[in-house]
Order: sequence, then C-alpha cells, then structure tokens
Amino acid sequence: EMQIPTWQSRNSDREFSQVWDVEIDNQDNANGDVWFTDGKQNAIWRFITSTNSFERYTIPGQSQDFGTTYPSSIEFNPNNDNIVYFVGMFSSSIWIAEIDRLKNGTSEGITEIPIPIEGFEETDPVFVTTGSLAFDEKENALWVSMMIYGDKGQIFKYSLDNKSFDAFDLPSDLNSPWGLTIDDNSN
Repeated sequence: EMQIPTWQSRNSDREFSQVWDVEIDNQDNANGDVWFTDGKQNAIWRFITSTNSFERYTIPGQSQDFGTTYPSSIEFNPNNDNIVYFVGMFSSSIWIAEIDRLKNGTSEGITEIPIPIEGFEETDPVFVTTGSLAFDEKENALWVSMMIYGDKGQIFKYSLDNKSFDAFDLPSDLNSPWGLTIDDNSN
C-alpha cells in the first residue's frame, strides 16, 4: 500500500475525490506504471513502480460550472507506448498526454481535442456529460460516450488517422451511455 502524497480531500470530512479509472501501462511488463484519475484536483496520476513514486499531471482545462473536468476514463494506445488518452465528465474533449513530455505538477505535454457535441446544441452545457473512452486498435480510433443523463445518448468515433469525428445517436432507451468496450470486430 502506498499513500498518495497530495490528496486534498483527505484533510476534510466534507470533501471527497473519486478515482473513476485505474489502468496499468505497458501491460506486457510486470512492472508497468499505474495511472488513475483524480476528480477533485483535475488531474491524472502516475505511480511509477520502479521508484515507488507518484507524479500528478494537471489537466489544462476546467469546467465553467464545476471547476474540474472531473477526469473519468483513461486509455492507452497499444500502438504507441508514449500516448495516454483520457476524458472528463465535465469536459467535451479528448485529452492526450505524451508521456515523455509530461512534467510532474504541470500540464506540460497534455493537449486537447474538442469533441463536436452535435445534437446537444439546445441543451445547457452543464447537463452534457462525457462518459468513457475506448481504444479501437483495428480502426486506430477512439470511441467516447456522451449523454444528457436520462434524456439522450451519443457515441463518437474519433479517427486518429483522419483526425475527424463521426457521431452516432443512440436509441432513446440507451439515453445514459457510460462504459464502452470494443470487440474483436471493432464493434
């Protein structure tokens, strides 16, 4: 067990921060680093197993209504060991971290790809929530779920080759998509 060095909500009985996703990079290596989200501090963390140390990377965006993007999902690119993708509930963007450019305690090395939230234009942005992220190795694409909780759901496909999005409306009974996974046929 390792205690996270700076976890602000630990100091207050009335605050909390949630870790929504935990992933291990370089899964072929038994000593992969552990990555996780930090909603309160608007960050992703990396526990470096070789040195038993933590690094925190601050997301360079924020929610107008909530302050934090509330990072919720992390994915690695199996074709590129240097890339981490992540999304936040209160941010309609895909965030890309280039591992070799990341600097502890900063946003350096993190860039943003805004998601064109077509179909949600008539809704106050505070109600549009990003769900999770899945990497499609066969298509070299990222899939992202978005929703107006209980009302409307969409999934977006971002082609890494073409740098373009495709949006897909979901049936009305699938109005709150959260988790995603890709099968062997890129479905």
